[in-house]
Amino acid sequence: MFREGINLILSGDEELAVVANAGTAAEAFRLAREYSPDIILLDISLPDVDGLSALPQISEAADGARIVVLSMHIGANHILRAFEMGAAAYIAKQSASRDLVEGLRAVNRGERFLDEITKTELSRTPGFSHADIEQLEGPVEQ
Repeated sequence: MFREGINLILSGDEELAVVANAGTAAEAFRLAREYSPDIILLDISLPDVDGLSALPQISEAADGARIVVLSMHIGANHILRAFEMGAAAYIAKQSASRDLVEGLRAVNRGERFLDEITKTELSRTPGFSHADIEQLEGPVEQ
């Protein structure tokens, strides 16, 4: 049902197109190799493996696709680990649908993206500054 909602949100967007859906990391690997998408939207709570651990391999399977993490986990540890593992964006599932579209468009332009919920969470993290957040939002390294 959640994936159907994502498909519905993105179906009217002229810049973005959904080419496949996967419910497990194993499916994601297979579909990434088959379709080689530019962007992969990845939930880190997968039934067969930790999505963050699988992130680099899924990206590689899709010939370097940029990964947008969409997660209910908004703790700084998850967010920072996602970027360390190569994510181009982190979006909380609690965010508005417009944040998802905005994040996907930003990544499509070669930028990194954090929604307001994740920025707020990071700003509350001891030792983490506004400048650190701005650095996370810099251009995607190719």
